[in-house]
Amino acid sequence: MSAMRIAHIGPASLPVGYKFGGAVERRMIELAAAQVARGDEVLLVSMSPDGPREPGAAKGVSIHDVPCRTRRPIRDLELLARARGALRRFAPDVVHVHNSAAGAAMLAGIPAAKVLTFDYFQYRGTARPAVKAAYRRALQQFDLLLPVSEFCAREAATWWNLPRNAFTVLPNGVNVEQFRPDEERRAAVRRKYDIDDDVVIGYVGRVCEQKGSDTLVEAFRSVKGRFARSTLLMAGPSDWFGTAGPDPTPLTDEIGRVGGRWLGPVPEDELADVFRSLDVCAMPTRQDEMFGMAAAEALSSGTPVVCSDQGGLPEVVPSTAGVLVPPGDAEELARVLLALCEDAESRARFAAAAPEAARKFTWPAVADQADRIYREVARR
Repeated sequence: MSAMRIAHIGPASLPVGYKFGGAVERRMIELAAAQVARGDEVLLVSMSPDGPREPGAAKGVSIHDVPCRTRRPIRDLELLARARGALRRFAPDVVHVHNSAAGAAMLAGIPAAKVLTFDYFQYRGTARPAVKAAYRRALQQFDLLLPVSEFCAREAATWWNLPRNAFTVLPNGVNVEQFRPDEERRAAVRRKYDIDDDVVIGYVGRVCEQKGSDTLVEAFRSVKGRFARSTLLMAGPSDWFGTAGPDPTPLTDEIGRVGGRWLGPVPEDELADVFRSLDVCAMPTRQDEMFGMAAAEALSSGTPVVCSDQGGLPEVVPSTAGVLVPPGDAEELARVLLALCEDAESRARFAAAAPEAARKFTWPAVADQADRIYREVARR
């Protein structure tokens, strides 16, 4: 089958390859790298970084950096407008837009199929009917809409009053070479954090109420009172991704008061070690979890996941490798976490099943699925 020419472009929130994360940017570069490995020609359009990228951040993908001078959300439109020339020169078969609802409208006239991957669908201002109508018209200019989970597809179809066949699920993925069990690295990190003998409960992501971080802190207070040999590690920014330094909040202060430890934002190349160091990864999201990339990465690292029965998380975490709990229920979360702390056999059984549960989300598998989608859209 002939190679395809694929261009990826996303929102102008963070540069692709940013050291401290950003799930959209990671999805773009991981998918692009998997497509290059397939033999496709790929161009990735990114907002210019402030300084040089970390070595290896591009993962062999050709990146076209666009300087942007405005603030978001206008900056998203600026990125799309400034990218038109590069996209015309590249002459893609498909422009794969990520989380920029105006992408197809802004790139009108470029002769390529246009698809949109998104992991949230209620855009700013859509409480106003006129704004929502404008967004709906923009979304209808894409050849296909690609939500990251079945949950996301159902919710988006209802919210936008669009037929379900306007959407095809293309999930997020996980780099199983980066996120894999490694007992030697696990032991080294646990020594580094001085948690060798503890049962370690962890969390990776934004530390905020939307992600249920407060629920986890309250649950751990109860766990710690009944199982002294437990530790809580929480890694991630206290607000949005894009801040390299720790910026304490009342919630991050509370982590210390219950006997836990907040690591702040963790560089991408250290994330796998954080997951490996855990005995249980908790994802107590309260709302709007469309997929749960951190859950897939934890599973791939050999770490069981206790997460909210909410959004796309049940599609990622099977009963063989984790436990679902009601969102916002600190008492039930504490009960499940305490049971796992006290039951090493159950933790070991979940951990053994976890990497296999994540394998359906490998980036090569996602790239194969994307290829089928692109070719079907092109045939239309």
